[in-house]
Amino acid sequence: MASALEEVQNVVEVAFGSMSAEVEAFAKTAIKSYGMSELTAKKMASTFMAMSNGMGIVAKDGKNMSLQLTALAGDMASFYNVE
Repeated sequence: MASALEEVQNVVEVAFGSMSAEVEAFAKTAIKSYGMSELTAKKMASTFMAMSNGMGIVAKDGKNMSLQLTALAGDMASFYNVE
């Protein structure tokens, strides 16, 4: 588990760069707000951010989209009662 968290942290730092603190803040509240672990929130947000980077979306817009999509995924999982 510690290894997975360390790997995800590296991905967050690479994908989000100077905006990593915003992802950290989002992930810390994800369990209460969306029913998803901090690790899952970071993994998912980083995946979305990597995709937005690949599509050439401006960094700040990509960060906002990544966090919104992660939140929506948590809401949807909760609604359908799935992990």
